[in-house]
Parts: sequence; C-alpha cells; structure tokens
Amino acid sequence: MNFKNLLLVAGLIIVISSISYYFLGGLNDIQYSIQSAKPYNLIGKEYSGSNSSIKLKSIYDQMKELLDSTFPGGVLVIVNDESQYDPEDNKVWYFIGIIPKSSTYPEQIPEDYIVRRFNSKKIVRAKIEAHNLVMPKPEKVRDQARTLAEREGLELSQYSIEKYLDEGVMEIDFLVKD
Repeated sequence: MNFKNLLLVAGLIIVISSISYYFLGGLNDIQYSIQSAKPYNLIGKEYSGSNSSIKLKSIYDQMKELLDSTFPGGVLVIVNDESQYDPEDNKVWYFIGIIPKSSTYPEQIPEDYIVRRFNSKKIVRAKIEAHNLVMPKPEKVRDQARTLAEREGLELSQYSIEKYLDEGVMEIDFLVKD
C-alpha cells in the first residue's frame, strides 16, 4: 500500500470514528443542577469487593430481573460510597438496587434483599445522555459536581446514586452533607 492510500484509509477511520462518537452522544454536555431531595428508599443488595467481579455483575443482573418481574416502573440504581473506594486494589462498595415506583412494597421484598434509606436535603444532579461507550469518566463527573457544590457553599457527602433511567440516559445524584 502506498503512502497516499494509507493517508486515505487513516482519514476515513478518523471521519467514521468522529461521526460515531457524535451520534453516540460523546459531544453531549453533562447537565448539572442543585435540587431539593427526598429520602431514597431502595431495595437491593450490598456489594464490597473488586470492581470487575463476576459477583458484582451477577447482583446487577439480579436487580434488572427483579425490576422487570416485581417492580415494573421502578428505577435501577447503584449507590457508590466513595469513602470505601481503594484505587490500588480496585475495591469498591456499592448498594445495587431499585427505587420502587410505589412506596407500598415491604411485603414484596424477597428474603435475601434489604431495604436501605439514604437521606439528603439537597443533591447535585448530573444528567448524562450518551451511550455507554462514550460516557464520561466518573471522576470527571464527580469533580465537576464538587466544583458546583463548592461554588454554592455546599459539601458533597461520600454517597452518589446512579439512576439508570433509559438506554443511554442516566442521572447521578451526589448527596450533599446537611
């Protein structure tokens, strides 16, 4: 292959990659806002361990199945406790669960699931509309949320709640310390 053809192929790859990135939502802005919050009442399971564990994927899949079968209209969530994150060992603590559509759910909770409540009077919300392949890094989203909170005289707690609303649409609520 001569140099001209190589440049043509490289240019074509760059154009296709750029178009794909655009259509997957890679250029969409993250929308940040400060909002009042109600308590989050969640049903799910706690997980502590490696961020790439098969057990973590299994719990996530169980929550998706429970959402579809028992809590239609609910929202799949992952609560992250930043204070328990260890980047050297890739260790995390998550509460993976569901925000039920209805608040009358105690009799429907399967035996091996727990109810957790997370409280905050205010949150910093980040709304992201992008495909998983082009989602921004969590550290970038948290840093921007922290910057907004500090500008408003607020301090983020260690908890963030990722809400998976639809394919390619998620909200991350960063709880603010009272």
